[in-house]
Amino acid sequence: MPLLYLPYVPSRFEAFLLEGRHIRADVHEWLAARLPRSSRLGSRLS
Repeated sequence: MPLLYLPYVPSRFEAFLLEGRHIRADVHEWLAARLPRSSRLGSRLS
């Protein structure tokens, strides 16, 4: 059976944002600014 899709692997900054429940606002903005353009979170955080 051929592979239909590649599993999603978040970048380091995406992982911090997804796992961190108590991230300060300034740190959250800093991490969000470093998300790759292809990030799934980029559209949600903008």
